[in-house]
Amino acid sequence: MAGCLRRTRELLYRGSTEAFGFHRPRLLGFIVLAAFATATLAGCPKSRGSQVQRVECVGNLRRAAVACLNYASDHNERFPESLREIESAVPAALLRCPASGKEYKYYSRGDLNKMRRPAKVVLLKCPTHRLKAYADGHLK
Repeated sequence: MAGCLRRTRELLYRGSTEAFGFHRPRLLGFIVLAAFATATLAGCPKSRGSQVQRVECVGNLRRAAVACLNYASDHNERFPESLREIESAVPAALLRCPASGKEYKYYSRGDLNKMRRPAKVVLLKCPTHRLKAYADGHLK
């Protein structure tokens, strides 16, 4: 035991390139690798929060678009005149972007039967994320 301690002291005080079984370049490489892995796994909380808000916005926009389509199917294929008419089906908080709190822009398009291409007709739009909900129900 005493010999092991003496050898350790000698290595530390002499400035040897090998201390505790690690060469200094390997030890520095390991430290750099550990720091990089920690930074990568931790990520940036601000960007993660914005991604979560974008996902919430997609969900809100989809629910609002489905509520508009359900309204149209119940009212002779006519869309509501404003988003206020579908508040009974969708809570008012879901008609706003979670990131900015701005209300989605609604483009009343009238009769669903008279639309030539519903896949090209914008129904709702998020002013913050530039997401669009179309009259056939898909989002971009």
